[in-house]
Amino acid sequence: MESALPTDVGGIQLTTSSLTGHQYLTLFPEHDAFASFLSGVGSSPGEASVAVAYDPTWTVQGSITALSVPGLPDQELTEAVLALQREQLGPSVVVEELIVAGKPVHALTFSGATAYLHVSDGVAFLINGEETARSSLMEALA
Repeated sequence: MESALPTDVGGIQLTTSSLTGHQYLTLFPEHDAFASFLSGVGSSPGEASVAVAYDPTWTVQGSITALSVPGLPDQELTEAVLALQREQLGPSVVVEELIVAGKPVHALTFSGATAYLHVSDGVAFLINGEETARSSLMEALA
């Protein structure tokens, strides 16, 4: 799963790590919405995987979280992740479709912050952080 993530942004090395769905739920048991999400798309924690890329020095003030649910078409994955984000962020979240670094994204704006959701080849990428970092991270995605 980590291979889907960039390893550097503008020459700054990123740290990556990955977890199976089971490991994620074990480490973050308070995220029961993730288990419900997987069940809702006909999957299970044993089939899903999660990975993250970030700059531990925080020079790049953002991160990318990647989620893979094998067998789920991109459009269904997009809709399911958007529904999960709306559930977690609440009714005030605003979703807008944009092109960033030549890639289609859904920009989710909430409480003064923005995150990008980009889905490609069965992987959902959630890009968080300040605007310059989000754009740089999007450019770094293959």
